[in-house]
Amino acid sequence: MKGFRISTLITAAALCVLAPQPVAADTIGPLLEEDLLLSSDYEWPGRANVAFDGTNYLVVWSTEWSSQNMQDVYTQLVSASGQAPDSPVRIGETALNDISPSVASDGTHFFVVWENLLDVRGQAVAGGGQPMGAQLVIATGFPTKKREPAVAWDGAEFLVVWRASTIVSDEIVGQYVALDEAGDGTLSGPAFPLDPTTGGGQYAPSVACGAASCLVTWTHDTSTTEYGYDVRGVLVDHYGPISASFPIAAGPGDQGTAEFLAPPTGIGFDGANYLVAYDEAGGISGTRVSAAGDVLDPDGFSIAAAGSRANLAYGDGEYLALWSDGSVRGARVSPDGEVLDPGGVGLSVAAGEESYPAAAYGGGDYLVTWQVPVSSYAKYAQLVGRIDLTPEEQIEELIEAVGDLGDELVGKLEGALEKLGDANPNNDVAAIGKLNAFIQMVEAQSGKSIPEAEADALIAAAQAIINEL
Repeated sequence: MKGFRISTLITAAALCVLAPQPVAADTIGPLLEEDLLLSSDYEWPGRANVAFDGTNYLVVWSTEWSSQNMQDVYTQLVSASGQAPDSPVRIGETALNDISPSVASDGTHFFVVWENLLDVRGQAVAGGGQPMGAQLVIATGFPTKKREPAVAWDGAEFLVVWRASTIVSDEIVGQYVALDEAGDGTLSGPAFPLDPTTGGGQYAPSVACGAASCLVTWTHDTSTTEYGYDVRGVLVDHYGPISASFPIAAGPGDQGTAEFLAPPTGIGFDGANYLVAYDEAGGISGTRVSAAGDVLDPDGFSIAAAGSRANLAYGDGEYLALWSDGSVRGARVSPDGEVLDPGGVGLSVAAGEESYPAAAYGGGDYLVTWQVPVSSYAKYAQLVGRIDLTPEEQIEELIEAVGDLGDELVGKLEGALEKLGDANPNNDVAAIGKLNAFIQMVEAQSGKSIPEAEADALIAAAQAIINEL
């Protein structure tokens, strides 16, 4: 089975250990022994973002740089092996606060966008990490404030989206940007509103692109007429919206968040469908949307029972969903919506409160970013991989998951482990017998001494080991 490594960039790290969960034949891990410090200056709180250009990652964030509490955008090049040999590069450098950066890549260059009070600005960055071309003003004009920009590459141009805010309204606006070989950007056509008719507040957009169009999502404030926050979306191409906006997650309670530091959704595209991850009811949910804009999971599905500040990235046949529950956790999700790492896996090694995760896939690795809201919001990096577990290792994980559910259950698994450790290859059959006996015992206790959902997970893990043997 092909494996990948997940690299993690942090804003100060910690590992929160939850109750053990049965795992598949492969899982996320192991972490490096130490986190890589990228910046220890006072950082603007909020999400760091990351993109991959085929060779390196580029991480972007905002840092306070003066006694007047002004912020600028900084970038850090990180190699595919998780090394950051050079110092961060300052690219904002305007007289006003430069905050909330986002980044995408066309495979050669990076394009960084950020909020500059009344403006949205952009800057090309070369593959080596240095700014190139002129800084571009993408949107400007008093009295409308331009906030929370996000950017994605659609295969030909960059699509930039942002919240246009006045005292009476908030709406999501889009603009295509073309980038030449020198890194100079030009606006491609006029800006366009994405949902001018639905009404209600529109906040914190996110964007991902498929083969023929892009999906833009945002939080829609329905509190004046309905329940609270919903997640809505619209398909966009170079001519603007190609569909009416539609609900992705709606109903009683809040879906998504209007918190300006944390876009309400993570979006990825797997070649056929999009997956949208969002906060809901104290946990993380997901909804798939087809390339044609059909919502494939009208009721959504649970990714994590507890957590907030959802995000995700797609790579090599699987999504990596991210969230924070005090520490940053991740779980792989298949394109058909199956959560492959129930409960998630901790993605850091140093103690601290972590939040605002983001990720990019690098053709074998992920780089995951987050922050820790302590005095400095320092940025760190971390590599972690997907590892293939042997049947023996899977049984050991299963024994840990069983815990104190019963000595007899543990005994069956230890018996299977003992048989596999014997040099006689025919003992695989005996080990399968022990595992089948374990399954029968769990089935007998399902819904009684073992909660049904937990029993189903234990049975599935044991059956997966049997199938491999």
